[in-house]
Amino acid sequence: MLKVTSSKSALFFKSMPLKLSVVRPRRIKPLLLVTVLAWLPLIPMANAESIELLPSVSLNIGEQDRSGNYWDGYDWRDRQWWQDHQGRDLGERNRHGHYWDGHRWQDRDWWKKNYYYREGRYWKYDKHNNKHGKKHHHGKGHGHDHHHDD
Repeated sequence: MLKVTSSKSALFFKSMPLKLSVVRPRRIKPLLLVTVLAWLPLIPMANAESIELLPSVSLNIGEQDRSGNYWDGYDWRDRQWWQDHQGRDLGERNRHGHYWDGHRWQDRDWWKKNYYYREGRYWKYDKHNNKHGKKHHHGKGHGHDHHHDD
């Protein structure tokens, strides 16, 4: 309650309790959601094929500059660079030269050990299949074809 010492206003303020307006989180969430959804069409979306540099200025992956270099999403590369690096290592490189495999950074030896290049694309080695596509198992308990007749 707020107490005031003047005569007329004192009666008014004594009888009326002062309530502070506190916005509760339950009331903010729907309002925030509606506001975000209303502004969503105005937010530019990221696109893997192009990069928006400025309004009305964009850069497309695979686009050429005046020198004939191609944009790869990271840097301008000349035709010779693309020919030299075609079919080499997968993923994005970090500052140590390791490649990103989608889960963690791997060195070049890991890629050579786990992937091979055939028919224009990379394939992951299947550790459970041999060259002929037949499964073979090693270790105890997997030798079902060996019978000992005594």
